[in-house]
Amino acid sequence: MRVLGLLGVITLLSLFGSEARAFSSTCETPGYIQAFDPSFAPQPCEEIGQVTLRYGGGTSTIRFLRTASDWHTDDAYWLGLAQNLADRMGPAMTDMGGLSIQPYVSVMLSPTTLEFQVDSETFTAHANTAGHGPEECLVTFYKASSDISPEQFIYSVAHELFHCISFTTYPAIEYGDDVRWWMEGTADYFAAAVAPGVRSHQGWVDRFADRSLTSRLIDANYDAQVFFFGIANQSGPRGVGDLFHALGAAGNGDPLAIAQGAIAPDQWTTFVEAYLNGQVTWPNGDPIAAPTNVRANVVFPPGESFAMETDAFRIDRIKASFAKDHHFVLTSPPQTEGLTVRTRPPKGIGWTEVPETVDTCDEEQNQMIYATSLVGPATADYAVETTDLGPGGCCLVGGWQPDQASLEALSDLGNSMGGPALAMAGGSLNCSYSGGGWVLDFYPDGRGAITYKSYGNQCTATMQGNKMKVEQTRDGTTEFGWRVVKPGAAELQFLDHSMTQSMVLRMGPVEQVMPSDYPGPSTNANGMSFKCEGDRLTVEGMFDLLSKAAGHDRIPPEE
Repeated sequence: MRVLGLLGVITLLSLFGSEARAFSSTCETPGYIQAFDPSFAPQPCEEIGQVTLRYGGGTSTIRFLRTASDWHTDDAYWLGLAQNLADRMGPAMTDMGGLSIQPYVSVMLSPTTLEFQVDSETFTAHANTAGHGPEECLVTFYKASSDISPEQFIYSVAHELFHCISFTTYPAIEYGDDVRWWMEGTADYFAAAVAPGVRSHQGWVDRFADRSLTSRLIDANYDAQVFFFGIANQSGPRGVGDLFHALGAAGNGDPLAIAQGAIAPDQWTTFVEAYLNGQVTWPNGDPIAAPTNVRANVVFPPGESFAMETDAFRIDRIKASFAKDHHFVLTSPPQTEGLTVRTRPPKGIGWTEVPETVDTCDEEQNQMIYATSLVGPATADYAVETTDLGPGGCCLVGGWQPDQASLEALSDLGNSMGGPALAMAGGSLNCSYSGGGWVLDFYPDGRGAITYKSYGNQCTATMQGNKMKVEQTRDGTTEFGWRVVKPGAAELQFLDHSMTQSMVLRMGPVEQVMPSDYPGPSTNANGMSFKCEGDRLTVEGMFDLLSKAAGHDRIPPEE
């Protein structure tokens, strides 16, 4: 059994008439004491003093009573706390704006205890709103429930007096399951604002982590206060007051429809993300811990899909882990109207839409993904396709351009292949690089390309006093698939080829231009060795690139 500072409202409207007057009954009125708690033995009560509550809309007289059989040695102590309570409540009411309370309030200091049940759990109450009418409100404070500090007294009575405020500001409302979430939530917010630092309801705040994952806010109890703390973080006490008025003005009825009309979509999603980030605070600024519970942990691979399942004003959340050295593609069908699905790293605070791709080249990625709705039950199914880049494959991902030595080395091929033969016949051959280059791309989806961009070389052959000059320019792309099979080794698979070359032959005054398609690779698959160190790459065995053209530098990403 745990100590609880509050209890639901028991309406005793029959105690009060409709015409304005002072306190409806005196302690000499037979049976009056049982209006505060039917378990009280019939006996007179005694007034120990009064305090005045002053707020933006008026004043209220609060009297404090005791049973005749109770001792009176600490009357001054309780009256001192009562005055402190009134002095704090007035500014708090004014800050929220538009509140009023009955002109008369009677608080009975009971020497007994009170127990009640919520969700099959038994609690001990500190206080209870015993009855209310248009002119007077009755509150019972159970001072024997446990050792109660001065601040706990102020917190508990402030909570009950906010119920008096609720029924005065919106007298047509009847307390019930449809309004319980916001009436208890706002009363707890108000009590925490009046008595900052009191944690009588810490257990209810903690259980919001479970409640928000499995149930709607509108089905909550005292734990709904976390939401109102979040509204205060967004727009201060007046923001809570504005929401209170929107809910109160709607009255009794379908709680979902009323919440949808009162809570703006951005209010809810801002609260959800702040709560998941651990940025919601008590009114005094103390943080409320971010929830650590999730509905599911999903791992990719081997997982191939995940589903988000939520309801109106419920916060579904999962943890998704994406293994290193992979490229993931996430696809989702059209989603339910009003559904929000967003993600962030577990240790981050920035929320984004669920991405279409997740690349884990730098490290394994762990993401928190939440879903919520303002409409009703909603689901979002995501399919996850995985490309395994292999060990160390992520280093290859990106664009690479050849260094000067590689540009020249590919052009020098003619010297090494044709030069010796011409020399033996008494001639000579001189080939050199003339401009352009190529780009080597490794994409994170396991595809790649070699793209020549006007790469040119020229060769001059001399034989028996005759000279012939050949200029060659190469353009186009060879596309391939790739996967690292072990560090420094990859498998390549030919996919497509669109290369062209232009040759210009010059011999004396004769010039001949010979455009043609450049032949594709001689094999559909081959192996590639590589060494990748940061922004430096050497490759051997690639389609269309010979070993001499091995050195490449990473192309900086475009800003």
